[in-house]
Amino acid sequence: MNEAEEIPVESEIIGNAVVVRPMGDIDLSRAPSLRVQLAEFQQQRPAKLIIDLEEVPYMDSSGVATLVEAMQTARRSN
Repeated sequence: MNEAEEIPVESEIIGNAVVVRPMGDIDLSRAPSLRVQLAEFQQQRPAKLIIDLEEVPYMDSSGVATLVEAMQTARRSN
């Protein structure tokens, strides 16, 4: 298995929302980094967390699982 790689993520606060913009492919080696970064944003308990995937040319099932996990966490937190 590949060593875990960091994924660059930009963020911006717009009103009551935090917009998160990961950049690059989200695959098995980079999904753990994204998972950690999304959890950090969610700990701030923003009213809205928007994940902008415009700069993500490819995402495998581990990336999709990371997004589903973030959605489930958001639902539990209202």
